[in-house]
Amino acid sequence: NFVIMKRTYRTLNDCEMQHNAEVGLFTKPSTNIISGAEAMVEIKCNKCGRKYAVDEKKIVRRNTKLKCKACENIILVNNLRIEPPKITPKVTPKVHPVKKKEKIPPPKDHAGLLIKDIFPRFEKEKARHGLFRKLFIAMLFISILPLAAFWKFSFIQAERQIEDNTNQFMSLMAKDLGNRVNHWVENSIRALKAVADSPAVISMHHLNQDPVFKKLHKNNPSISQIISIRLDGKDTHRVGDQPLIDYSNTRFFKEIVSGKELSWQTQLNDTGNEQELILAVPIMSGNHPVGILMAILNATDMSMYIQNLRKGETGFAFLLDNKNRILAHPMEGYKTEMDMSTNPLISAFQKKSGTAGTFQFYNHNISYIGHVKKIKFGWSIAVVQENDEAFFLLHKAKNSAVIISAVTVLLIIFTAFISAKIIIRRIKKLTEAAESISLGDLKKQINVSPKDEIGLLSLAVRRMQTSLRMAVIKLQQKG
Repeated sequence: NFVIMKRTYRTLNDCEMQHNAEVGLFTKPSTNIISGAEAMVEIKCNKCGRKYAVDEKKIVRRNTKLKCKACENIILVNNLRIEPPKITPKVTPKVHPVKKKEKIPPPKDHAGLLIKDIFPRFEKEKARHGLFRKLFIAMLFISILPLAAFWKFSFIQAERQIEDNTNQFMSLMAKDLGNRVNHWVENSIRALKAVADSPAVISMHHLNQDPVFKKLHKNNPSISQIISIRLDGKDTHRVGDQPLIDYSNTRFFKEIVSGKELSWQTQLNDTGNEQELILAVPIMSGNHPVGILMAILNATDMSMYIQNLRKGETGFAFLLDNKNRILAHPMEGYKTEMDMSTNPLISAFQKKSGTAGTFQFYNHNISYIGHVKKIKFGWSIAVVQENDEAFFLLHKAKNSAVIISAVTVLLIIFTAFISAKIIIRRIKKLTEAAESISLGDLKKQINVSPKDEIGLLSLAVRRMQTSLRMAVIKLQQKG
């Protein structure tokens, strides 16, 4: 419909533009005349050929309608310089639906007035450190502390008492065995000295000595042989048919000749299975020695007594001479005259260098407790027992105490838990009631518990609730 011929620069007075309000046309001449050179657009009517110069600034739209004054033809001007607006599609981001919490309508009173209109609405607060935990820990501490103190003082004292009783019992047992051995040896010595002082023996004639020796042997069965020895070392008579022997090189002969009143030594019997004790005393005629009276004591009876002595299932006793050689031992593998100096019990006793002592030691990876006591002639009597059996009552008491303590602690925990739970439950219910009141609910039922401190507090909260409800009613009536 139109052609833009060219662009010229002239004044706006050369072009009259009219605008029709109904059709959006320029029908009236423009009264807005701008002086000076402006950018003009030449437009030609496609019907009559008349040309017009139009200010480019007046063409504000991309498509503008003009009316020709000559032929009244409608000229459609298309300004290509004005770009159409770009329409960018709107991208709507995906939004995941959020579940909205259902709002609980605020409570109303009997008059229909919202409580939130009168009272502000507060949020509930949670306790950071629960009272239940504090109360529970306090109950446990108060209950378990005396139990721990009882365990520390009472049980430890009982443990020491049992250990002392065990040590004392073993000491008494060793003392009793020592007294038996001493009594056996002393009786033999007294009988031997009595025979040595008799005139028949002092005569050093075997016809006179024979009846006396037989009587002594009869009264003392443990004396197996009685021998009288001259000062030259030859025996004069003995009970039995053994040949005469020279004793001048023996230790007991030399000691008696040197002036000792008593000499002894141990030896194995002829079979080599049993230990024998040799006792020797001088035969005196006035103040002059005329011979030596020797008695050989069979230690079988005493050894059997020691070997058969048992304390429980693992307790036993053994007898050692002055050189720590075995005189009597009930265990297999411990032969007579076996040296026991390396035994842990005897080693500990020698280090202590005392006359008696109780020791704990290990032998073949087994824990033992033993008591050693010195007796006559420097001999040693020892009583030994395994720790597990010796302190059986102590271990049993420990186990019983542990079980009782565990049950007691469990009962304390259960009782403290239930008690704290009951107390906290009542306080929690009262707290919920107070929170409901603070949030505006004045109709929540508050149960009054028994007449204790919490019950009195519940009663006070209920009275406060009643007072607030009455205050709300009065405010409504005034409004």
